[in-house]
Amino acid sequence: MEMWKYSQALGWLKPIYVALFLSFDKECNYLCTKSNSTPSSHHQVEISMERLHKQKNHLYKKTMDSKKCYEQKCQEADEVEITADNRMATGNVKQQEKLKAKVLQTRESSVDADKTYKQNVEALNSLRQEWQKEHQQSCQYFDKLECERITFLRRTMWIHSNLLSQQCVKDDEMYEVVRESLEQCDVKADIKYFIQLKQTGSEPPAPVLYENYYHRNDHGGQKIARDRTCKSESTDYEFVPHNFNKKQVRVKYSFSDETSNSLCLEENEIVSVLDAHRNDGWCLVEQNNKTGLVPLSYLDL
Repeated sequence: MEMWKYSQALGWLKPIYVALFLSFDKECNYLCTKSNSTPSSHHQVEISMERLHKQKNHLYKKTMDSKKCYEQKCQEADEVEITADNRMATGNVKQQEKLKAKVLQTRESSVDADKTYKQNVEALNSLRQEWQKEHQQSCQYFDKLECERITFLRRTMWIHSNLLSQQCVKDDEMYEVVRESLEQCDVKADIKYFIQLKQTGSEPPAPVLYENYYHRNDHGGQKIARDRTCKSESTDYEFVPHNFNKKQVRVKYSFSDETSNSLCLEENEIVSVLDAHRNDGWCLVEQNNKTGLVPLSYLDL
């Protein structure tokens, strides 16, 4: 090629690469702006949820303490009444008056404890409803953010692919594969898979119900009836394990990776396959209660 033709070719390439640079610079600025705005939104929701969670735990402990006090007061009142009945026939008038006053005092204490217990249960249920509503709203908000994030990343990758594919046919073929992969992106399916993988339960914790002492125990302390009670709220959710069809396979080669979603394995180790039908050449495996990604070619399937 003659020098002037070479210079002319370079002159034609210059504005193309300048335009490509400006396009990428614009997309990078937009990406940085979007990325910086997300953590602040998350932080505000987390603060609100943490505040309600602390209030609920504090009121739950207070309710359980008032329940314990209520039961003790009822036991004391029953014991005083039994003692008064046994001594009423043998004591003089002065002793009888003292016994009656003590019975009345203990019974009033049990009534006050019962009132406090009921008030705490009502307050706890009211706060629990508020906490549950806030929890649902937070989940919906995070779901919306995830939809926007995935949609934004899909849009950004699509634009970048189009910009680079304009340079040459080979680049276009490579990024066409990326576009075909992105066309299969399903936001709802991805979020559903994440929920199934990370969920800790399927139902919110049950409410704390009021238990009447006299519907549960008789005067001799024998159990005769019991109101429904809720599960302990010391743990909010029950873990629901997933039903994966685990297949034991041998590791053909040692594998080590610095990324957080990969496992470090040694040759001839045995692992459990959780998902071998991925389209990216990786396999989800489990070893010693740890899960991670390993190349399919490293496993003896």
